[in-house]
Amino acid sequence: MSALVHIGLPKCASTSIQSALAGARGARFLGKSAERPGPLAAIAGWLGRDVKRRNYADPVVQDLARHELPHAVALSDATIARRAAHLADLAARTPGKALVLSDEVLSGAGFVVYGRARRSQDQIVDLACRLFGPGTVVVVVLRHPSRFLASYWKHLVQTGYPLSYAGFLEAQQPAAEGPDKIVDVLRLATLVAAASARGQRVAVAPFEDVVAGGPILVGIAAEVGVTLPSRLPHRRQSLDDTALLARLTENRAGRRRRRDALPPERIAADEARFRRAVERGRLVEPEDFEAPILADLRPEMAALAAAGLPLERWSYPL
Repeated sequence: MSALVHIGLPKCASTSIQSALAGARGARFLGKSAERPGPLAAIAGWLGRDVKRRNYADPVVQDLARHELPHAVALSDATIARRAAHLADLAARTPGKALVLSDEVLSGAGFVVYGRARRSQDQIVDLACRLFGPGTVVVVVLRHPSRFLASYWKHLVQTGYPLSYAGFLEAQQPAAEGPDKIVDVLRLATLVAAASARGQRVAVAPFEDVVAGGPILVGIAAEVGVTLPSRLPHRRQSLDDTALLARLTENRAGRRRRRDALPPERIAADEARFRRAVERGRLVEPEDFEAPILADLRPEMAALAAAGLPLERWSYPL
């Protein structure tokens, strides 16, 4: 069977892509739905709980996408065979259409897996390709590292993260470790090469091309017979700085899930940076932390550019 598995990244037009995929010609769309969850789901999210049955019509596919693929849970060969058979049965019910799955959690950077043991991107890709079969194309949307990290941090703040942007960037340094280190999901040239060595296909589309109605994502979908519109709808807006500041202040005083994932000494060590950001009125403040991150990612971006992605057009670090 043919399949398109879109695995994010988060904050890279995933909701817009899901909206387009849901109505795309040549696709049997399995989820995640672009529609917002209802009020009970919103309350559960505010409390820091994963929302079960979130916008998936098929509970087996939902469990696969939201739990079994992204989380570091052991799956027996028999379980994998049952999941693959279930997907094959779904494909057989709509002959001539590709199975399409889209969920930013599958990038390994989804907010549902924050602070939990998770599979690496490469493990997720390998398992997804085994489940969907040899006709699978995995697509990842890449955003300029500076803008990706800023947007990801803002979303974390909305869900309880207590550190300033400078504190977040400190956690992204090459030698750093911790539940909030997420920058390694940008190593997509390494991901593409590892998958290719196994005979698997990972395709990368720049976020900037996707939101501008460029042809790259449309061409990737066409490989499996899925027809996307050339321009995707814009679905979400981030909070402004005033609202983010209020949320960040609340997070530092409260005990929501994101805060509990970090040791208290890290929060205390971030106090001066938090106060400085408030005084300056600029919450996204790279300071001296961004340059080492961009330098560390430069070989990855250069390799993608050498393979044909026009990243220089958007001033990626090359």
